Amino acid sequence: MRNIFHFASVIAFFLVGLAPPDARAQQSTVTVGSGGTPFTAFWHVRGNGPRDGAIDTPSAVSIQADKIVITPRYQDGQFYTGSATTDGNLVIKSGSVEGLAQICTKAAFRSAIWLQSPQNNDKGGQMGPGAEIDIAEIITSAVNPIVMHNVHRGGYGSLHWTTGKIVPLPNPCQTHSYKSEFGPFGYRFYVDNRLNYETAEKPKDPGADEYLIFGTEFRPDISRTVTPGQNVELGQIVLTQIKVAGELSLKPAPH
Repeated sequence: MRNIFHFASVIAFFLVGLAPPDARAQQSTVTVGSGGTPFTAFWHVRGNGPRDGAIDTPSAVSIQADKIVITPRYQDGQFYTGSATTDGNLVIKSGSVEGLAQICTKAAFRSAIWLQSPQNNDKGGQMGPGAEIDIAEIITSAVNPIVMHNVHRGGYGSLHWTTGKIVPLPNPCQTHSYKSEFGPFGYRFYVDNRLNYETAEKPKDPGADEYLIFGTEFRPDISRTVTPGQNVELGQIVLTQIKVAGELSLKPAPH
């Protein structure tokens, strides 16, 4: 019986090994970027077209092995922005996400490292199990730069629910660590390992899929620092490392 059991265990091991890498979530840690897996393994350009008074364009996004660089610009009377995502390649259900980033834009942009769930909705009049988790939303063009930590649930209609905090952010052009932890205990948000905000409000479903996004968007309600006729780059945002730990589903992009 022992030999039969051992043989069955070996067969089961190889069958699991042959399963698709995203077949089920497992507890693990993945470092992407500096000192880890190339960004190109999990990240791709997100969106193409008008959004919030600007145009998302792949030409604003550079996904390299060791970093993601997004360069917003103003050209021929139009703002251009962009973002990148792990949607379809790397999903976290609960755990922590920490990114090292430089956020240095020169106009009315809100830049962010955040998580979004396809289950953040209000279908059937019920709040969905997923959430938008803003690890860091950063505004650098204000007189005093700030970082916002937010959680949004229930989609963006009548059932929308949110909680968060705004905190001053000195020197956002320098590299800072932005981190969020989330699970059955609630949500916690950090900058440079300093706890900025936590809430015991628990996720509706700690096992809902969340994918990562890094990007910037034009926000004319902040300020307008570019006048028509100028064709200029408006700073950069740079992500050099992202560390994801917890219950993950991984499906690296083909090369």
